[in-house]
Amino acid sequence: MSRHVVNLIPWREQRRYHCRRFWLLFFVLALMGISLVTMGWQASASLRRQDASLWLQSDADVLSRIASREPLFQAKHAQWLKLQASARQRQITRLWHQRLGSLAERMPESAWLTTLHFHEGKLELMGATRSFAALSQLEQALSTTQGFRLQPTGATERDAQGHWQFRYQLEKETEDAP
Repeated sequence: MSRHVVNLIPWREQRRYHCRRFWLLFFVLALMGISLVTMGWQASASLRRQDASLWLQSDADVLSRIASREPLFQAKHAQWLKLQASARQRQITRLWHQRLGSLAERMPESAWLTTLHFHEGKLELMGATRSFAALSQLEQALSTTQGFRLQPTGATERDAQGHWQFRYQLEKETEDAP
């Protein structure tokens, strides 16, 4: 038998070379992958910081615009409050006009008012009439005046000309009645 000697050294060298090349390529690709992921995270963080900076700048701009317009807003609010107060005053005037107009329509012909005073929710009426019967008509008119309640009868006396002097007091019924 013949012995044939086989030399495996070149084959082993080739296998080692391919193995080293494989692992070197694997590590290089792994390092590149890690580098790409790290660069992606850094880019993403940079974009987030830039977005946050833009948002902060935008918020600061909006706040400065609002602050610069605040006097205008305050002036408009003050104007609105004045308009509301004016409208409320007109409403109160209309209510008083209606109440006093209805009272004037129901007053007897022979009675007239000399003083009309309103203070702290009380309306005080003073006047005169030619006849005592007109006083009961006046008292009836006062008791049906909307928004007010007639208080117990005030003073009634006769003056030197023969007229009956009267004094009545009405109290406001509700809080919303001006």
